[in-house]
Amino acid sequence: MATQDSSFSSSPSQSPNKALRVAIYARVSTDMQSVDMQLDSLRQYGGNRGWTIQQVYSDQGISGAKVKRPALDQLMSDARKRKFDCVLVWAFDRFARSTFTVVAAFGRSVPPIEYSPQ
Repeated sequence: MATQDSSFSSSPSQSPNKALRVAIYARVSTDMQSVDMQLDSLRQYGGNRGWTIQQVYSDQGISGAKVKRPALDQLMSDARKRKFDCVLVWAFDRFARSTFTVVAAFGRSVPPIEYSPQ
């Protein structure tokens, strides 16, 4: 389930009239499983915070160890285009199996986003 570290605010500083734009990424390893529980939980998490769900990406029946995943590849492409401000995942391992994979993916693809305190 999505969790929040108490040392961070629930949303980065945004202009008062602009909701945080989020993408949701869900993944299950086999075709016998469903992403529905992950998606329901993440939609509720974002909705409770007033965030705007820009896009939902899901890979079904694809191992997290695989480098190429169609929905994740599209998410990364859209991240480079800044179509959303952050990504919600139900658990870290739904996105990647290691910290190295995350750092490698975002380190080469997405320039840092800077938020100005209001």
